Amino acid sequence: MVLGFLGCCGAVQESECMLLLFFIGLLAILLLQIVAGILGALFKPQIEETLDKTFAENAAKLSGSAQMDREFQAIFRKFEINAS
Repeated sequence: MVLGFLGCCGAVQESECMLLLFFIGLLAILLLQIVAGILGALFKPQIEETLDKTFAENAAKLSGSAQMDREFQAIFRKFEINAS
């Protein structure tokens, strides 16, 4: 919102300072997205492995009968009810 405000007010008032801050903000966001994309591509195998491991552990907890598994199942049920 702040970035949009800078862009709108800078354009209306023809303020070079506001427009420069708007441009710098957009450039920073673009660079962060590029870096995130590169890091996501480089670490894709580790991310997939971690997600698979987490999903497998949680699936086992959903079908388990131990006390901790039952607590996890209750929390998961509450999450499902709140999410819908």
